[in-house]
Amino acid sequence: MNASGHPQLDEDFELYALGALDGEERQTFELHLRQCSECRQRLAEAQGRVSVLGRSTDIQPAPPGLKLRLMEQLESARLAEASPAFRVQPSPSGRSFTLLRWDVFLLAGALLILVIIGTTMVERLRNHNRDLESQVSTLQASLQREKEVANTARALFHVWFSSDSIKVTLVPGSQHPAPEGKAFYEPMSGGLVFYTVNLPTLPHNQTYQLWLVPNLGNPISAGIFNTDRQGNGGVLLPRLPSGVKAKAFAVTVEPAGGKTQPTGPKVLVGAVS
Repeated sequence: MNASGHPQLDEDFELYALGALDGEERQTFELHLRQCSECRQRLAEAQGRVSVLGRSTDIQPAPPGLKLRLMEQLESARLAEASPAFRVQPSPSGRSFTLLRWDVFLLAGALLILVIIGTTMVERLRNHNRDLESQVSTLQASLQREKEVANTARALFHVWFSSDSIKVTLVPGSQHPAPEGKAFYEPMSGGLVFYTVNLPTLPHNQTYQLWLVPNLGNPISAGIFNTDRQGNGGVLLPRLPSGVKAKAFAVTVEPAGGKTQPTGPKVLVGAVS
């Protein structure tokens, strides 16, 4: 906290929204929130940002104990490969012997048993390898999802904190800004992060649609979104052309699925300063 009692860093609001403040820091922060409407609004904005990030990815954790099972099965396969094979010692040169008829039958039976055992072991090893490959594929898929989450997080922080990004506040016309939206737009890459707080929930047959209004030309759709029960919603890194200079951003109410051009009433509008 600074001398006025407000949190010194903007990151404190994100940390609290993520549940990362503990002990005395958390108690001091919550005590201040009860007395400061300005910080409550800043916390609502931080919760909106966290809400957008939480809905941007669907993280599927790897099955419990997968890594341990993989290591155990790899060790079993290694030991199986390292086990001594049957070795046949050639008889000393010049040594002769005679087999009785029952000796021939016993030898043939032993060889048959060895063939059956060998075939069974080969089949078990094949099944073992197939199971191992399946579990490795599952682990690789999990690692790929985690990589995608990390890439999305890096893109988000670039748009939020880049010196080239513009920050636009969208409010409902001349009304008191109870519902409010924030747009972070980086024109060179076309990166856009938008979130809103206190925006009413719409019926199922309607949706909110975000528009980028360029300096020249028609509005460009930046995606559709709905809000949760707390009025939080947003659009995360939509596909926009790079290098477009924005004059304003707006949110309209459209039929479910959205429109190619705005047709419904504007509920939030913000000009680029």
